[in-house]
Amino acid sequence: MALPDSEYSVDVEVRRRLADAVLSEQATAVLAHIVLIGAVAVLLWGVAPAAQLGAWVATVLAATAVRPLVLRHYSRAAGDPAVAVRAVRFSVAAAGLAWGLGAAAMFPEVPFRYAALILVVLSGLVSGAAATLVADPTSFRSFLATALGGVPVGILASGQARAQWVAIFLVVVYAGFMLGLNRRAHATLAEQLRATALLGVREREAARERAYLDALVASSPVAIAVLDRDGRTRHVNPGFEALFGYSAAEVVGRDLGELVVPEEEQPEVRALEARVRTGEIVRAEVERRRKDGRRVPLALRAAAVPEIVGGGLVVVYQDMTERRQVEAALRDARDLAERAASARAAFLANMSHEIRTPMNAVLGFVELTLDTELTTEQRRALELVRSSSEALLTILDDVLDYSKIEGEHLRLESIPFDLPKLVHSTVSLLAVRAREKQLELVADVSRKTPHMVRGDPTRLRQVLTNLIGNGIKFTQSGEVIV
Repeated sequence: MALPDSEYSVDVEVRRRLADAVLSEQATAVLAHIVLIGAVAVLLWGVAPAAQLGAWVATVLAATAVRPLVLRHYSRAAGDPAVAVRAVRFSVAAAGLAWGLGAAAMFPEVPFRYAALILVVLSGLVSGAAATLVADPTSFRSFLATALGGVPVGILASGQARAQWVAIFLVVVYAGFMLGLNRRAHATLAEQLRATALLGVREREAARERAYLDALVASSPVAIAVLDRDGRTRHVNPGFEALFGYSAAEVVGRDLGELVVPEEEQPEVRALEARVRTGEIVRAEVERRRKDGRRVPLALRAAAVPEIVGGGLVVVYQDMTERRQVEAALRDARDLAERAASARAAFLANMSHEIRTPMNAVLGFVELTLDTELTTEQRRALELVRSSSEALLTILDDVLDYSKIEGEHLRLESIPFDLPKLVHSTVSLLAVRAREKQLELVADVSRKTPHMVRGDPTRLRQVLTNLIGNGIKFTQSGEVIV
C-alpha cells in the first residue's frame, strides 16, 4: 500500500537521520578500539605469547583502520548515507571478528585473572557498541555475535573447569541484556527522530500553505483585514490599502473600527461582531470611511477564525461604488422609459378621443342621410363612407388598446350581451367592403348558440372585425362565412 506523501517524507527523513547518527559515532568507536587494544597489549605483555599477542593487536588495528577508509570511500563515491551504513556494518563485523577470535585464542594462553580482564574489555566494547550503534541494531547484532561468539569456545579450551560454565552463562546473560537494551534504545531514538521529522514536515507544509494563502490574499482584488479578538488589526492586504488609502503600517495594531467606521454605525458594528463571535458568517452592505474622509459603499463579509491566537476575525470588503452607479443609472433609465410610455399613452388617448368625436358625428350624419330618399349611386357612396368611418374607428380602438397593453392599463369588461346580434351587426358593418370585391359575406350562427352571454363585447367585436376584414382582404372570389 502506498504511503501518503507526508508519511513517505517522514520515513525517508527518519532513515536519513538514523544513518547520520551511525556515521557521527564512528570516530569515537575507532578511538575506543585503539585505546582498548593498546590497554590489552600492555596488560598481557610478558604474560601471553608475544607472537600471538602481536598478531591479535595487528588484526584489531587493521580491522579498525578499515572503517574510516571505507567510510571515506563511500561518502566520496556515492554520498548516500544508506550506502555508508552498509560499509559501517561490514567494518563493525570485521572489528568484532578480530576481537572475538583473538580473545578466544588468548584464553588458553593466559592465567584466569587475565582471562577475566579480557572479558571485562570485551564487555566494555559491547557496552560502547550498544551506545554508538543504537541507531543501527543490525550493526550492533553483528558486532555482538562476532565479538562474543568465540568467547565460550575459548573459555572451554582454557581448562578452567570450575568457572568456565559460570563464565559462559554470564556471557550469554550479558549478551542478551545488551541486545535488549540496544533494541529499546533504538526504538526510543527512532520514535524521537520520527516525531522530530514529522514536526519538520508539518512545519514545512504549514509554511507552504501560509505562503499560498499569503499569495492569494496579496493578489486578491478585494480588501481583506485580519483582526484579533479586541478588534485590533493584525494584517491587511494591498487591496485594503488601495480601497481605504491607509498603508499597512498605519493600520496594523490599531482598532479598525476607529479608523474606518463612521460614528453613527458603531452600534451596528458591535451587533455584527457579536453575531460573528457566535460562528455566523455575516454579510451586509455598509458604508465605511476612507483616510481622506470620503465614504464608500461596501459589501462586507466577516467570519471568525479560531486559528488566530485568542480567536480573531477576517473581514472582507468589496467596493460597491460602481454597482451603485449602475443601479442608479438603471433606475433613471427605467423612470425615463416609464415617463415616455405614460406620455405616449396619454398622447394616443387624447388623439383617439379627438379623432373619435368628429368621426362619430360624421357617422351620425351619414346614418341620418341614409334614412332619406337617395338614388342608388348616392346610397352606395354613403354606405362606403359609413364603412370607412367604422373601419377607422376600429383602427383607433386597436391603437388605444395597444397603448393600454404596453402600460398594463387594459381592463377587460365582464357584462352580459347578445352574441348572435353582435355577430350579425359586425358582419353588416363589413358587408359593404365585401360587396366592393363582389364577395358574399354570410353570417351562419347556429340555433344552439346561446343569445345572452357574459364577456367583453367591445373586444370581441374588435377580434371579429379583424378576422372578417382579413377574410375579405385575402379572398379573391366566392364567399366569406362567419
